[in-house]
Amino acid sequence: MSNAINSERINFRIHPDLKEILKIAAQSNGQSMTDFIISTVAEKARSVIQERATVETILLTNAEFDKVVATLEEDIEPNENLKKAFKNARIKQ
Repeated sequence: MSNAINSERINFRIHPDLKEILKIAAQSNGQSMTDFIISTVAEKARSVIQERATVETILLTNAEFDKVVATLEEDIEPNENLKKAFKNARIKQ
């Protein structure tokens, strides 16, 4: 993160037992509770985003990629369903 001034706030309530766990974990890590919570949540958020990006990524070999490109470049006539979908999409814009 940049060295910009932190100006945003998030307020939430937690159970006293969880607060004590966070306090102990933060102290064990040599951090304030705020720094510990922010760094832990930020790390988890990045992990979730990365995991989601990985799920949405398709890895292909060069041969597979070439086949996809060739298929996309084929000069084929659209069927009726595709024509209808294209027409409906243009109307909604």
